Amino acid sequence: MTRKLQFLAGIITLITLASPGARAQDETKKNEVGLVIGGTVTPGRRFSPAGAGTASFDPSLALGAEYDHRVLDSDRIAVYVSTFWLRPWT
Repeated sequence: MTRKLQFLAGIITLITLASPGARAQDETKKNEVGLVIGGTVTPGRRFSPAGAGTASFDPSLALGAEYDHRVLDSDRIAVYVSTFWLRPWT
């Protein structure tokens, strides 16, 4: 798990250093890009024929990227076409 966290920290550092400074979005912008990092700990139980069960907690990590393109825009509603990539790590 340590190598995965080191890899993740390297990716985050690379993206942070390579990205230009944050700017306010203009009303004419039609594209959005987002990066998602999420993690969870899933509990589980295993039962054996001997009668004693064991409990375990399995951590997992997911990295994702999302691209949205605005196809319709009005005063009250906007419609986007979206693509999402997800890379789960267990």
